[in-house]
Amino acid sequence: MVLEETTWYASCTAAGGGSLNPVDFKHKVTTNVENVIGRITGITPQCFSEEENVMDSPQSLQKGVTELVDAALLPRNLCMMDPTWHPWF
Repeated sequence: MVLEETTWYASCTAAGGGSLNPVDFKHKVTTNVENVIGRITGITPQCFSEEENVMDSPQSLQKGVTELVDAALLPRNLCMMDPTWHPWF
């Protein structure tokens, strides 16, 4: 997002149509970056203090995906699969 705005600003000033002064532009970019960081913080796994004793810290997404794929490829789990899903074998 910052790169897009920087590129846009550079093209506007090169064409002579830049209406934002550098201070306003910097403020706009900073506000957008803070909004993006706020969104990312909102969707990341959080550990709350009362839950820290009950559960381990959140696992990485990659580890969770790897465990699910490994479980799906186990012959023991494949043999329990509904026969309607077998045609790809």
